[in-house]
Amino acid sequence: TTDSTLQLRIANIIHKQLVEEFRLATTSIDLTLDTTNREYALGETYVAIWSAGYYTSATAQPFPVYPTSYDELDEEDAGWRNSLKGPPRMFYEWQTSAGGAVVGFDKIPSVATDTGYPTVRLIVSVYTAFTATSDTIPAVCRDNTVYVDGMASLWAKWRNKPDWKERIEMFDLAKNELGTYRARRQRRNDPRVMNTFRMGSRSI
Repeated sequence: TTDSTLQLRIANIIHKQLVEEFRLATTSIDLTLDTTNREYALGETYVAIWSAGYYTSATAQPFPVYPTSYDELDEEDAGWRNSLKGPPRMFYEWQTSAGGAVVGFDKIPSVATDTGYPTVRLIVSVYTAFTATSDTIPAVCRDNTVYVDGMASLWAKWRNKPDWKERIEMFDLAKNELGTYRARRQRRNDPRVMNTFRMGSRSI
């Protein structure tokens, strides 16, 4: 297609999908905890949580906070929402109907953040939409193949082109190659990942 507006729209759809699936653009967030809230809003730009740790000080070893979901918590203990307060031990993620990300914990923190600690530090994927003047793919991608294949497959599917299924297969292959490359890089350069996690969303 020669429609630049449509090209940008397709590029951003593929970009968000890849940022959600792979650690292409990440940052850390230190949450300000309080003793009354179980859930904390993260905002629309944070699209995936990869790990979480509970830090009691700047020098103390963090405690891992493990991924879970509403369904898993309900299966383990239907009364988990009424549990006593304590250090967060598990986290879950969901999306509001407006698109904002929310992270919640079991348990509700028993100690509020004061001068930075204690805190839960999240490693998250960040989605920043491309614009007409800013469309640089994440540096961790070796090349733009996965973006090109993704955009071609989505455009072909929207236009019901005869080869759209083959193009989707090419996109899947490019994603597999990216995943293999990222895994190899992380084993070599990223030794402190406590946990990786992605889950579906829950809307309200």
